This record gives sequence, structure tokens and C-alpha cells, in this order.
Amino acid sequence: MIELARPLTLKNEMAAEPLRWRKSSRSALDRDCVEVASGDSGTIYLRDSKDPDGLILALASGTFAEFLADVKTGRFDRA
Repeated sequence: MIELARPLTLKNEMAAEPLRWRKSSRSALDRDCVEVASGDSGTIYLRDSKDPDGLILALASGTFAEFLADVKTGRFDRA
């Protein structure tokens, strides 16, 4: 289980490499969601589609895999 106490965040213009963002295929076209991009360095980037010029969460690919596993188990579901 991962802890997200102090994630690395950066602004779009500070990204070290050009990022190609994508939304989940399960996301409706008119709905806002989280967007994901992967960099050549293996880093996974996340941002809020409502604020594309805002902060970006940068995670190592292994940490992102742990995060997805926690999401799938319902760890972040609201009671």
C-alpha cells in the first residue's frame, strides 16, 4: 500500500519532456476527469482535466502501479 503524503508536483511548463495526455476510455466526452501521460524516463504524470495548466503529480511507474492496485481494491472509496 502506498502513501501519498508528499507527492512531487510541477507545473506543465516545467515538465522535462513533452507530454501526451490521455483520458480514460471509460470517461464520457463531456465529463472532466484525471488525465495521464507517461514520459520517456518511465515517470507517470497525472493532472486534473479541468485545470490542464495546473499542477501535475509525477509518480515512478512502480508507485503508479501500486496506486492503481489500491484504487481497484477500493482504498480511496468514500464511505
